[in-house]
Amino acid sequence: MGRLVERARKAGELREDVTVSDILLVIATAAPALPDPEQQAAASTRLLDILLEGLRSRPLE
Repeated sequence: MGRLVERARKAGELREDVTVSDILLVIATAAPALPDPEQQAAASTRLLDILLEGLRSRPLE
């Protein structure tokens, strides 16, 4: 996981302040429990998209 985080940082795809612990926290807490499998999949995908967008590196303005 550490190598993946480092590669993402070097590629400019991950914020510099994001750690492996942050990624593990996101993985552990990002799966809502819904009774319908389709809703579960849709909610998990949507949440992951939002979380990943928030972790991306942005150019300074």
